Amino acid sequence: VRRRQDDFAPGRQHEVHHRGLTDYFAITPLVDDGAVQVGPFAIECRRTIHHIPTTALKIRAAGRCLAYSADTAFDPSLIAWLEDGDLIIHETNLGVHTPYAALAALPADLRARMRLIHYPDGFPDSNDAIARLRQGDRVRV
Repeated sequence: VRRRQDDFAPGRQHEVHHRGLTDYFAITPLVDDGAVQVGPFAIECRRTIHHIPTTALKIRAAGRCLAYSADTAFDPSLIAWLEDGDLIIHETNLGVHTPYAALAALPADLRARMRLIHYPDGFPDSNDAIARLRQGDRVRV
């Protein structure tokens, strides 16, 4: 439909269409006690220990599992929850976050499947017990 220039003239009344999130997305709430199916993905979630509410995720598809810690203090029960991931993305940082030393002390087979994110600026290259993810990296799950 072509619009005429006078359709946009000052003072001309136009119908306003208010849109919300559900006009653009199919919302599927996550649950704390099981998996939610979204297309080919089964998604599980769990709260983490952080002053701002954050949620760890496990995403399963095609017989593989991506596990993501979200921001969290070091939590052995979260590590146990994530450990069946084929790829585990875990944060490490200062303050209320997971200290690198705690992750570096985990068993080698677990660290081999882990990649670090949210590490602080100046994170030493000598911290190589766990590979880091960097912008632009591609990792196969």
